[in-house]
Amino acid sequence: MARGERGRWLRILSLLERHVKIRQEEFATLHVFRETRDPFRALVATVLSQNTSDVNALRAYAALEQRVGVDIERIAKASLQELQEAIRAGGMYRQRARALKALAQALSRAGEGYLERLLSLPHEEALEELRALPGVGPKTAEVLLATAAGAPLLPIDTHVKRVTQRLGLHRGGSYEAIKRRLEQLTPPRLRHRAHLLLISFGRRTCRARGPLCYECPVERLCPFPFKTRLEPRQRLRQRRELGGR
Repeated sequence: MARGERGRWLRILSLLERHVKIRQEEFATLHVFRETRDPFRALVATVLSQNTSDVNALRAYAALEQRVGVDIERIAKASLQELQEAIRAGGMYRQRARALKALAQALSRAGEGYLERLLSLPHEEALEELRALPGVGPKTAEVLLATAAGAPLLPIDTHVKRVTQRLGLHRGGSYEAIKRRLEQLTPPRLRHRAHLLLISFGRRTCRARGPLCYECPVERLCPFPFKTRLEPRQRLRQRRELGGR
């Protein structure tokens, strides 16, 4: 790994830290864990956020809390129909209802305090055990561990993958390959923060369609060849909004 490449990445992270605002309410797992300090509730929020927006996930979470209760035993004993109706707002509700019920049943069998004990394990061991639970894949396990246990992980989602590929940090590949590459470049203490910054940046500036390259704080450090430039009318409007400057 070239020293210059790591240095460029750390400069990018420093600029993102200065210019990108992380809003807790835009991250389902982070929001629920900071509000409740309950790893099971955070895990439910993470499962509900799979393949949908965090806005939808939080809407489904709130409805589940109201109609069933976000509690291991209540979810384990609830009917699939009850769960489906409760989380319908989040989309893919049939699949997620089955996953949540199976997950709650597995944790119920494991005994009280199992999840808390699991999160106290070394993170590689905890990852292995989490991934053995129903409905918990690599990203779900890593998001929970990074959020609730402070594990030095950098989970990869669609925004993280897109932004870091545009920045020239990797050329794509499998989840594990991209994660390994980014974790090589990122000091452990910065990994979870980098995950949150990249998602916020990818949602609002480095968007999949029409990236706002002309507003980008790291534009000079980015080799992405298809940058979006301001059209003449946009430049004129921007000058007017800035008072003719």
